Amino acid sequence: MTVLIPHPTEQLILAQMQHSILILLNSNNFCWYPQYPLWVQFDNQNMPCIRTIKQMSVQFSIKKAQIKNEILFFPATLKLNDSTIRTGKIIFGKKRSNALKIRSEEIPETAEIQYPLTCRVFRAADAVFYGCSWKVIQSTWVKTTR
Repeated sequence: MTVLIPHPTEQLILAQMQHSILILLNSNNFCWYPQYPLWVQFDNQNMPCIRTIKQMSVQFSIKKAQIKNEILFFPATLKLNDSTIRTGKIIFGKKRSNALKIRSEEIPETAEIQYPLTCRVFRAADAVFYGCSWKVIQSTWVKTTR
């Protein structure tokens, strides 16, 4: 599976946001679990290879947290220089079965971060997921043109 791994600076920001949001959502009782790694996993399976991503990346951005199907995630987009846009998710939390339902607009605001968070430097990687563990097979650093 091809994934995008944000630069450590952006990963720190995402981890702080994950922590803050989960603390606020779990303030009354423990209902939400953190998920790792904080990498972009793409919905569509026709992702270009990591070498093509390195050569063609124009913009990589991460948007405000959302919830869908009891999963908390940051939507992410990768724009390539042939005008195609790939969308993916950074899954950062899952709900326990007995937790109350919330909507995306109910996710608490936690910091003064300007969304979308633009990542100029990141890694494109081929990764394998084994249940709750993962392994990067091959990766390359990418710097966007914008």
